[in-house]
Amino acid sequence: MRSSRSFLKISSWKIPSWKMPLALRLVLGFSPWMLFGTVFPLAGAMAASLVGLFASLTLCAIDRLRGSYKAPELVAAAYFLALLAAAPLGWEWPQAHIGLSLHLALAAMAFGSLALGTPFTLQYARDDWPRALWDRPEFVAVNRAMTALWGVLFLIGAAGFGLFPDGAAALSIGSTLLGVLANRHGPRWLIEFGLRRRLAERDPHPWEPPAFPALAVHANRPTTDSEDDPDVVVVGSGIGGLTAGALLAKAGARVTVMEAHDRPGGFCTSWLVKARNRKEPGAPPFRYVFDAGVHDVSGAHRDGPLGHLLRALEIEDRVAWRPVTRGAWLDGRFRALPDDADGLVAMIAADHPGSAAGLAAFMAEMRAIHADLYRGCGERGLPNIPDSVAALRAYAAESPHAFRWQGRRFHAMLDQFIPDAGARRTLSILTGYLSDQPDLLTVTQMAPIFGYWFEGGRYPAGGSQALADALAQSIRASGGEVRLRAPVARILIDGGRAAGVETADGRRIRARAVVSNADVRRTMLELVGAENLPAAYAARCAALRPSTSAFMVTLGLDMVPDLPALTFLDGEAPLVIAIPSIHDPSLAPEGHAAVTLIRLAPANNPDGTPLWDRAAPDYAARKAAEGDAMIAAAARLIPDLQRRVTVRQDASAATFARYARSSGGAIYGVDPAQDSFTRRAPIPGLCLAGGGVFPGPGVEACVISGRLAAEALMGADRLSLAALSRRVPTPQPAAASA
Repeated sequence: MRSSRSFLKISSWKIPSWKMPLALRLVLGFSPWMLFGTVFPLAGAMAASLVGLFASLTLCAIDRLRGSYKAPELVAAAYFLALLAAAPLGWEWPQAHIGLSLHLALAAMAFGSLALGTPFTLQYARDDWPRALWDRPEFVAVNRAMTALWGVLFLIGAAGFGLFPDGAAALSIGSTLLGVLANRHGPRWLIEFGLRRRLAERDPHPWEPPAFPALAVHANRPTTDSEDDPDVVVVGSGIGGLTAGALLAKAGARVTVMEAHDRPGGFCTSWLVKARNRKEPGAPPFRYVFDAGVHDVSGAHRDGPLGHLLRALEIEDRVAWRPVTRGAWLDGRFRALPDDADGLVAMIAADHPGSAAGLAAFMAEMRAIHADLYRGCGERGLPNIPDSVAALRAYAAESPHAFRWQGRRFHAMLDQFIPDAGARRTLSILTGYLSDQPDLLTVTQMAPIFGYWFEGGRYPAGGSQALADALAQSIRASGGEVRLRAPVARILIDGGRAAGVETADGRRIRARAVVSNADVRRTMLELVGAENLPAAYAARCAALRPSTSAFMVTLGLDMVPDLPALTFLDGEAPLVIAIPSIHDPSLAPEGHAAVTLIRLAPANNPDGTPLWDRAAPDYAARKAAEGDAMIAAAARLIPDLQRRVTVRQDASAATFARYARSSGGAIYGVDPAQDSFTRRAPIPGLCLAGGGVFPGPGVEACVISGRLAAEALMGADRLSLAALSRRVPTPQPAAASA
């Protein structure tokens, strides 16, 4: 028994991996063939075959200990063994045509490895590159190309021995040297070519930013521009537009924000509703504050994108954050969701013990992905977005977890880690933060959602309007304007560049650049016009489909439900119960609650026609029936709900379309099955921000898109914490923002 254990221990031992340049590793892999070619003219085929066989078997033994066999070494062993057996069997052709047979064997090895899906250069490249790259399509494609090149070179060598025997040796040596050189430089060139193409896809319109006269004025340099003209006009005051405007204004640019609504913020707005006190006639009305949809904000911690933004603008003290508590109604019972990741894992594992290990592994991997994605965010205010070939090359090694899951579906990750369907369903309810099509969401899209459990989710005291107002006030404090009830009718194009805007009342405001936070489709096809766009870009805009919309019911209650601030109800028609007055009592009278019921709902019917038409005769009745159904569903968790309502408002997709001016009332930008747009439009001087722009929907994502747009116009250095903190604002007279 002792000897058996020793054997098992030895047979499972592996040689530690060591780093060797890929070209040198390939030379070593082909050394049995080279030794054969060296010994053959000196000692004949038998001795050369024995030397080649010994060398190839030695390399195969080393490969076995390393756990990675290589095709050239395996085929070499088989070829030399066959060569030794051929003569005794009376088969003289291989030795009589040694050069031809050798090169045919090598060509068969190369093309055979391609046919089997494991190109032989990939087997060597895996010893030289991070594991995270091994299964990437780009990495495999490069190695398929290099293996195919080797196969062609081997065929050229075979053709030389078959057709031009006098010069065959020189041709063989030359083609081999060419292959070695190609393997030395080819993969790097191909990989860098692919990385440059990927960078170009991320920012396909790399126009030069305009020079801003306001910055010249601050530097005591003269300018010929009118002092009344802003440097930048921002169309729409959603969080993306406010972020871009506030950063640019803080850096010294003259900024004017144009907003059609009577308040800034887009979906990050709040409003006051008064309700008559029916129980006490003559008493003051009840006052409730409701939100347009934002009830849980990620990235607001100090080193998150939003936290960094508030620090950069020096307004972090203007927003008081409240931690958000959460719960879920699953399988007919309520569960309070812990506010930390370990607690969440423990809660789900208690209900699904068979998935305990998988849940822990899943959360550990998601935490590592989140850390990779946000590396360096505390310094720059952006997630870890590689913006150079060098950064992309380093990304796989420096951020292996994020790189590994890049582009892969969230549900595929759940399936890989968590065996129990019930446990997977519990985690899947979180996809409602982003979409009603959870199967389309990627791991990296969901990682920020799990940030609620890694860094905490927050709600701005006083309502989500408090965040929008703080950003708007920052713009004004830096000398900019935020003009409300000022819809834009057209973005001006002059000489092929964005040159300002024309308002709905016909006034023209000239500017060096425009940032549009309006709906992407509306921006490009209505405000810019398809005639000013490249045909392919215009066609892409025309093909855009809106994301899901929602149906929302806001309720004033003369009671305080015994629920957390946010509760997810799973089922055939899932909905969310938001009660922000749980953590911010100022939003409702004492003993009362401000409650919002939200259900994701498509904006259109399957045939593309609007699901909700405010002009339809049955619109009011349909809207009331939908609201009644949602109230009945919420009554499972809030007993006697219908009787405790003091005020009620219902909002359909048509409502969102009317107030937010989004296509179809979309609340998450564009359909997740379609790619989001990049920050630079094809028109120089025009940038995009908001939920339809990379990285997508949500307050945190819109902050990122706004910063990216601002950096496209002014550069990252001028918008850094250090640069903004050194600059002393010089407020300029601003028009009234009524």
